Amino acid sequence: MSSVNKHTDTGRRTGAGEIAAAAALEILGALLLFYAGYKAVWEGVDFETHIAIADAVDFAHFGAFISRHFEPLWHICVHVLGQALGLETIRAAGLVTGACHTLTYLTACHLVRRLTRKPSPPAVAFLCILLGIAAAIYVPWFNKLPYLGQGSPNVWHNPTNNMVRPIGLLVFGLTAIELARLKEDRFRSSARAAIVIPSALLLVLSTLAKPSFVQIYYPALFLIMLIWLFYSKGANLKHCLQFFLMCLPSLAVMILQYIRAFYSSNKDAGGVSIAPFRAAGFYTDNVGISLLLVTAFPLFMLLVSLLKREFRVCDGFALLIFLSGLAERMLLVEEGSREYHGNFSWGYMLALYYLWFCAIRQYLALWACGRKKSGLDIFLQVLASVLLALHVLSGIYYLYYILILHNGV
Repeated sequence: MSSVNKHTDTGRRTGAGEIAAAAALEILGALLLFYAGYKAVWEGVDFETHIAIADAVDFAHFGAFISRHFEPLWHICVHVLGQALGLETIRAAGLVTGACHTLTYLTACHLVRRLTRKPSPPAVAFLCILLGIAAAIYVPWFNKLPYLGQGSPNVWHNPTNNMVRPIGLLVFGLTAIELARLKEDRFRSSARAAIVIPSALLLVLSTLAKPSFVQIYYPALFLIMLIWLFYSKGANLKHCLQFFLMCLPSLAVMILQYIRAFYSSNKDAGGVSIAPFRAAGFYTDNVGISLLLVTAFPLFMLLVSLLKREFRVCDGFALLIFLSGLAERMLLVEEGSREYHGNFSWGYMLALYYLWFCAIRQYLALWACGRKKSGLDIFLQVLASVLLALHVLSGIYYLYYILILHNGV
C-alpha cells in the first residue's frame, strides 16, 4: 500500500449488515434533507426574489439575462426543470433546492469515508445527517435569532448558497486528496490531470452558482502553496503553477462578476471597503461569542486532533479556508444600499460547513476502535458528543423556526 493510501484507504472489511445499515441511513438522510430543503423554499426570505429571476430566464436573449444576473446556475436549473416537467416555478425551485441538500449530504458521506481511516459506514451516514442539520448553539438570552449574528454551516433561506455548496465540497475534497498525495510523495510527481481538469470545470460551475466559494478557496490554496514553498525549499513550485492554471478560468469569470456587481451602472453597486466588524457585528452584541457558538464543536475537534496527532492535510486546508472566510466576513463590507446585507458572509457560511465536515471526520477518528481507551479518551469523547448534541438540537430548532414558525431567516 502506498503512503498516500494510509490516509485515504478504509483499511477494514465491511460486513453485509453494515453495508445495508449504511445504505438505509443514507437513503433516510437524503430524503430528510431533501424534504427540509424543498419545504424551505416556501419560507426562506431570499427565495421570492430568486424565483422571480428564474421566471425571467430568457434563452432567446441569454446575453442580456447574464449581464443582469451573474450568478445564474440555480435559476437556469429551476427554469429548465419547470419547463420540462410543466411545474410551477416554486415547485421546481423546491426540487432543485432539495436536490442540492441531498447532493451535499451524499458527497459528504463519500468524502468522509475517503478521508477517514477505518470508518464505520453506518456511523458515517448517521453523522453526515447531523452535519446537514447542525447550527450555532442557540442561547436565547444572547442570540434571540438562531441564524442572524452567528451564521450557520447549514443555510436554509438562500438558494445560491445551497447550489454552490455541494460543488464546492467536491472541489474541496478532490483538492484535499491531491494535496495529501503530493505531500506524501514529497512533491516529486505532478498534480494529476484527472483531478486538475475536473476541478477547473467545477470551479467555473461553482462561480456561476455563487462566487463565494472561490473567494475562500483561492486564498487558502495560495497560502498552503506558499507555506509548502518554504517547507519543501521550492520543490512544489511546479504545483503552484499547475494549481494556478486550474484556477485561471474561474478567476476570469469571478473578475467579470466582480466588475458587474460593484462597478457597474447598477444603482445598488457601491464598491467594497475595509471596515472591521461593521457588517459582521450588525446583528450581534459580541462577535467573539457569536463565533464561538457556531464553531464550538469543530474548534474542540481541531484541538483534539492536534492533541491526538490526527491532524491531516484536509484539516489544515479546511482551517485555511475557514480563516479566509472569517477574514472576509470580519473585514469587508459593501458600500451603498447593500451595506448590511452581509454578502461577504456567504464565503464564511460555506467555510463553516467545510470546517464542520473535517470535524466530523475527526470525531470518527476519536471513536475509532483498535486500542484500549484511556480516561482522557473517554472524557474527550463525552465532551465532544455533548457539544455535537447541542449544535444538532439547535439545528433542529433552527429548522422548526423556519419551517413551522414560518420565519424567513
